[in-house]
Amino acid sequence: MKKLSLLLLPLILFSCTEKEQSISFSDTSVTLFYDESKQLSVVYSSDELKSKTYTYTSSDSTIISVSKTGLVSGVSIGTATVKVASTDGKYSDECTFTISPKSTLYKEPFVIFGSTISTVKSKETRKIYSETLTTLIYTDTDADLRYIVYLFGSGKLTGASILLTQTTSIATEVTTFLLERYKFLGISSSYYIFTDRKSGNGIALTVDASLGLCVLYIPPTTSSSVQIQRLRNSMNQTSIINDSNKAFSLELQKAMSQKTH
Repeated sequence: MKKLSLLLLPLILFSCTEKEQSISFSDTSVTLFYDESKQLSVVYSSDELKSKTYTYTSSDSTIISVSKTGLVSGVSIGTATVKVASTDGKYSDECTFTISPKSTLYKEPFVIFGSTISTVKSKETRKIYSETLTTLIYTDTDADLRYIVYLFGSGKLTGASILLTQTTSIATEVTTFLLERYKFLGISSSYYIFTDRKSGNGIALTVDASLGLCVLYIPPTTSSSVQIQRLRNSMNQTSIINDSNKAFSLELQKAMSQKTH
């Protein structure tokens, strides 16, 4: 029995050595903003492991992206993990990334398009200002918001809009608010167009001559100009138009230019 134990000893020691082999990230959790990056570093238990080939993957590329060398970049607010793994699959580790918001300018509207009026009313917690068969208008205690508007067709939600207070500071902040949540696609006429990376819904930021500074939430198949016209009609019916100065669009243009170039 003693002889057998001595024979097994090298095998036991080898197994223990193998089990102790590992890799790990130097960080277990990281917090970034959407426009920041972090180079991850890996700790290897041996030089042998360091010589292996590794791949990096993101659990959600709509929140974070990661390069072949482990450089992680923020994309939009949320939480996701980065995994490093050897190509043979034997060694791996994960690091959690949280992309925090720089701006919490406003609570976004409920935008599951096709929802009924009663469903929207059950989800919206702000104070209702006006209700018709085609429109729900809410107000907020936050002075930065003038109105929250929901538009309906045949009793189904077809669009939502946020009408903001028109100041230079708000124009600057709303660009950050949208860029850290949505993908910027470009400019169409006077609209700054974004898309929700997950739902595909459209978001448009503009300064309308009648409505002022506003954010439009629309289905992928709806144009911003159609949404604006419907919104104008709805606001006209309730006689709560705030006249806006067209020149303010230059302030918005300046703010977007600073963030996207």
